[in-house]
Amino acid sequence: MGNRVGANDLCGRRARWGRLTGGVVGLLLAVGMLAPPAHAEAVSPPCSALVAHRGGAAYPGVTEGSLGAIRRSVDDLGVRAFEVDIRTTASDTIYVMHDDTVDRTTSGTGAVADMTSAEMGSLRLDDGQRIPTLANIITLVHARPDVHVVLHVKSMTKRSWKRMTQRIRTYGVQSQVTLMGRQGTVTRAHATFRRVDTVLLSPTPIVAEVGAADAVAIPQSLVTPENVAANHANALDYWTFSPASEQWSSLAGAGVDIMLINDVEAYLAVCTP
Repeated sequence: MGNRVGANDLCGRRARWGRLTGGVVGLLLAVGMLAPPAHAEAVSPPCSALVAHRGGAAYPGVTEGSLGAIRRSVDDLGVRAFEVDIRTTASDTIYVMHDDTVDRTTSGTGAVADMTSAEMGSLRLDDGQRIPTLANIITLVHARPDVHVVLHVKSMTKRSWKRMTQRIRTYGVQSQVTLMGRQGTVTRAHATFRRVDTVLLSPTPIVAEVGAADAVAIPQSLVTPENVAANHANALDYWTFSPASEQWSSLAGAGVDIMLINDVEAYLAVCTP
């Protein structure tokens, strides 16, 4: 499959893809802008490109989806792509939150959709950080043109979609953003943007008709070389979510292009650029 992903081109059409681990980070290593990790000799190909799932969901003492998790992935470990889940409050403000309630990861309780922006802003994540807003995420990406964000759209109103669109365009980060979600999100994204790529979440292993999607994300339990090849034949790249470490090599060998990984440090220990 070659080297196909660049940090500013994470989810392009198949002619534009390259592996993140062999692409941008490899280039940074070559020109001396990123020091090789101490565990660099532990490389064990094949490896799929890495996206830090929920910013990096397995750092001890750091809450998933937090700015601290993202900075640990991006600044400390040199990861060039991360994913976060976004939801809309009753005030139409967009926050980073995986669950539909704040109960599991914050000091509060209740559904995100029922809370005002002020209520969300008053909460703290389990590690004491504030809950990031979409504005925080776009500001971070804008300041780092070598970094890409995958926005997993969990819930969005018409007004909050407009706000998201305006912010992405105002900051000029279209080439650094990928929108991921169900078919409605994919269709809406391509009706709104020209330069934002999309990933379709699919419960089925082979997707024959995906509209304007650039890639598909499939549960790891459904991944087979045949399923991957069928989607590649449809000009779709193949993603999968948070596989267990013992699955990494077999999934990469099956042709999976990108893995959304919780334990970023462990992945880099065996899949170092």
